[in-house]
Amino acid sequence: MSVSFQPSTSLHHPSPPHHSSETSRFDAFFAALNSITVFKASTLSFLLAFGGCLLMTYAVRPLVKVDRPLGGAAYDGYLELAQNLAAGNGYVFELGGHKVFHRPPLFPALLAPGMLLPEWTWRMYVALLNSALFGAAAGVLMKYARKIFQPRVATLAWLLFALNPLLLIACKNAVPAILQVFTYVLTICLTWEFFLEGKEGKIRCTLVVAYALALASAVMSHGTMVAIAVLVLTGLWGRAIWLRQGKMLSAVFISTTLFVLAVAPWTWRNYKVTGLFIPVVGNAGLAYMAGNAHWGISGPACRPDEDRHQAEARHMGLPPERYKELISFYGFTDPEIERIVNHRAREHFLRHPLAFARKFILNAIEYYAPVIYNLLPPDGTAPAALPLKERLLQFRGPQALGVTCFNLLFIYFALAGFRILCAAPAPKIVPLSILFAWLAFALPYFPFLTFYWGRSYYTLGTFPAIALLAAPFMARTLDRFSKARVRKS
Repeated sequence: MSVSFQPSTSLHHPSPPHHSSETSRFDAFFAALNSITVFKASTLSFLLAFGGCLLMTYAVRPLVKVDRPLGGAAYDGYLELAQNLAAGNGYVFELGGHKVFHRPPLFPALLAPGMLLPEWTWRMYVALLNSALFGAAAGVLMKYARKIFQPRVATLAWLLFALNPLLLIACKNAVPAILQVFTYVLTICLTWEFFLEGKEGKIRCTLVVAYALALASAVMSHGTMVAIAVLVLTGLWGRAIWLRQGKMLSAVFISTTLFVLAVAPWTWRNYKVTGLFIPVVGNAGLAYMAGNAHWGISGPACRPDEDRHQAEARHMGLPPERYKELISFYGFTDPEIERIVNHRAREHFLRHPLAFARKFILNAIEYYAPVIYNLLPPDGTAPAALPLKERLLQFRGPQALGVTCFNLLFIYFALAGFRILCAAPAPKIVPLSILFAWLAFALPYFPFLTFYWGRSYYTLGTFPAIALLAAPFMARTLDRFSKARVRKS
């Protein structure tokens, strides 16, 4: 099934009658890219990501003298979970340790086979796994971009995704960021397929099952994906009700039921371990309070005489000196502490709605513009005591500034593309659906800490939608550049 969306005729007939040699080469380059198969696009994306991993690991890291272990707290314990799964020790960080209930199981399960190999191959295995997932995500994105747009726009969407440096850098790390991106790309593309087939009143059984499995894989990749999946499903339910399609409603109901059944065994496992209803992972209260500590919401932020973990424990109402005893790999070791802190987070939300709104707005800005913390640090923190110039040079300021500039430029392209699509003489459902996919991923993060330790992993799942919106703007820009070159020649 294919839908060809044409936001502007200039996007699809960019070449004037007379070509300069430069323009001819330019058009020939895009013609070659437009003709590649989805499999080749996926393979090229894989090779690009894997090559980048090798370059970063074996050339850049030794050059800048960075030697960070692959596992440990920096990578949230996923490698340790995989090691113990491979060794038959269960879902624990260490032999005889507490049963983990704050990390989703899909990524450790994918890592586990690599842990049976010699230790010196682990970095290579992680890079191969993430690069394969990245290549698959790029291929799925191109396949569905071609169903929505004309070839050049679809190709640009793929390039904007495949050449994104934040995505490529994440491929070398033992965290589920790229897995989350892949499962979300699959989810939103199958949601679109569901909508198209539902509109015609005929939905394949294979699509119903595949959609449920995509949703289940997504929520098993990251805890926040539970809320994101609910938002996406709500949108699909709303569309089915709006269209008044009985067959579509039945299909959505079956997919939702299969999705719940797929997640249920892990939910039952968590209940047996903790006595709490935890669909996939806990940690919501911890992340909520960590955001309070980060911004100094309803209490002082991290003071110069304490580290951020102590400040987080203080905001949770826990003894700061017992942080390492109560929290392991950024999650509680005792389910009772999880229950207590979740209750305190709910109480804070209900009693301090204005404070929550302030944190929500700050987190929403920091999500894409992490430099805001360097520009407007909370009172009483170490950054607040320094002049602006020094704040921008310390506390990961250069990295935060670079990520901010990249994100804001990319978002500008996406908003410009959204405007182009909305102005086109075509149904507005395409740009609105892509915008919904973007917001559905981002919004559930805003109540919590959104830019953890200078990494932008939490934004990566929004880049497929941003690339799809930015592509029409880039196509129009390149079209105008091509015409200008012709006139000049």
